[in-house]
Amino acid sequence: MLFGQHNDKPLYICLLSDQQGKEIETSELEFCMSIRHLLITSLQNIAMNELLEEQNKKLEDKVNQRTKEIYVKNKALSKTLKELEQAQEQLIESEKMASLGSLVAGISHEVNTPLGVSITAASHLNKQTKEFELKFENGKLSKSGLATYLQSCSETTDIILSNLDRAATLIQSF
Repeated sequence: MLFGQHNDKPLYICLLSDQQGKEIETSELEFCMSIRHLLITSLQNIAMNELLEEQNKKLEDKVNQRTKEIYVKNKALSKTLKELEQAQEQLIESEKMASLGSLVAGISHEVNTPLGVSITAASHLNKQTKEFELKFENGKLSKSGLATYLQSCSETTDIILSNLDRAATLIQSF
């Protein structure tokens, strides 16, 4: 008696007897029908389990694939994050250097001004001293020339000292 198929092959129930030519009784037929129902249900369960196993395998494969994809993406994101952090550090360092450069330029300008005035005044004093020495050696030095020279020396040294003091104060404040 046909009761179902498995993998596209028919399945049968056979009643076997050790007696030849025996007729099948109704109770035996009813028993076969009840077994047929149980066998059909068992085949359906087997098919469902196979389908479930196949679906589980596909699901596991999909989960593994997505896990690998997420791992690769996380690795790429981590690399990008490190690159961004390095770029940020470089940008901060560049900004610090630019600020430091501006500060140094400002300090240099502030200090160079009084030093330049001091050098100019010292150069002027040097020139006047040489002229004074020349007049003194030639005997052409007058009392008013001496007074003018002394006044110029006093003013020039005051300019030199005040500007050197200003430069020193700037350097100490920086």
